[in-house]
Amino acid sequence: MALASVVAVLTCSTAGAQTAFPTKPITLIVTSDAGGPVDSIARLLREGMSTELGQPVIVENRSSGGGTVAAAEVAHAAPDGYTLIIAAGSTIVYTPLMSKVDFDTIKDFEAVTLVATLAPVLVVNKELPVKTMADFVALAKSRPGELTYASAGSGSASHLAAELMKNLAGIDVLHIPYAGAAKAANALLANEVDAFFSGPLNALPYMKSGQFKALMVTDTKRQPMLPDVPSAPEAGLPDLEVVGIFGILAPKGTPKEILEQIHAAAVATLEMPAVKTQMANLGYTVPASGPDEFGSYLRDQITFWGPTIKKLGISLE
Repeated sequence: MALASVVAVLTCSTAGAQTAFPTKPITLIVTSDAGGPVDSIARLLREGMSTELGQPVIVENRSSGGGTVAAAEVAHAAPDGYTLIIAAGSTIVYTPLMSKVDFDTIKDFEAVTLVATLAPVLVVNKELPVKTMADFVALAKSRPGELTYASAGSGSASHLAAELMKNLAGIDVLHIPYAGAAKAANALLANEVDAFFSGPLNALPYMKSGQFKALMVTDTKRQPMLPDVPSAPEAGLPDLEVVGIFGILAPKGTPKEILEQIHAAAVATLEMPAVKTQMANLGYTVPASGPDEFGSYLRDQITFWGPTIKKLGISLE
């Protein structure tokens, strides 16, 4: 009887030790500079996740190499849940398909949760004589190679969205890359280019002032922030779906129960009224998918964009 009691105590102690997380602060690496989209989401999550987990969540910005340097560091960190990364699709999907990086998104990471998605909106300068996507396609076909579009940089979501649009619509529009979304938007304002796939929040003030005309969003459904802007299928491009993603990942081998704990804390935070309102005001959709669902989504994205990037000849150059 005494031996059975000892075994029971030891078993309970072992189980308790396995589930004792967290016992110290958690570092959340952000793959962008302060003030960027990824950083904004991380800082919205920080307070709530700290409360839910009972330990401080410390946000660190590391943007070198478009976030790929930080991603490599996290990929090779201890798989104990204390070092996490929040990254955009450009860091964990697009860039690894176009250049050599020191990590493999599927082999080196555990997916924790898909925090947010954001569908770009195709906007054109007010001077361009088009009102709809059909008008834009017709104009581009009548002037092959003459119309131009800005991107936030080669390999960015705005670049990939435009090249996929060109392919699906059968048009030839010249790519002009800029160093970031702000400079690309300014170029469109100055009428230096004809079009740009912009984030909804950035485009909205110019749409309201009449400086930009919105033709479509690159999603299968309309976006809450832009209810009057057609979806890609409504605009005549049913196969165009390019959605910016923002997710939390942990090093490969992090125990499943820890992943689920972090996921639960993130979801609880995203459900907080103040956070929900701020995310909606920034134009984000919040799927808050679990580890398995997010992992499958990442695999699907990589499976689609790998051959698509090669087919379209997209590069970081």
